[in-house]
Amino acid sequence: PPPAPAAVVAAPPPAVAAPPLPPPTAGRGMAAVLALLRRFGIEQYAGAFEATGNDDVSLLYSLSDAELKQVAEEVQMKPGHLSRWCGWMAELRAKRAPAQRLLT
Repeated sequence: PPPAPAAVVAAPPPAVAAPPLPPPTAGRGMAAVLALLRRFGIEQYAGAFEATGNDDVSLLYSLSDAELKQVAEEVQMKPGHLSRWCGWMAELRAKRAPAQRLLT
């Protein structure tokens, strides 16, 4: 008899990594915030970010986890988006920190 076909085991889905960092010169202005939100796939919150005065990427990078959560709540992010936003921003801050130390 022919050998039994090998079982196919599906690989687990990859973890969702943060999008790449925006260029270092893209720190101020709503255009930079919009670019960041687009990279995260949550650009629908751009108007709310602008309306609440959260229009500076450099400032957003400097916020603590609690402050990022507060911003997300201010712009009325959905719970799933809020969780990803905070995680991605923490990851980007960690990647950005060594580069910032070189500039100071």
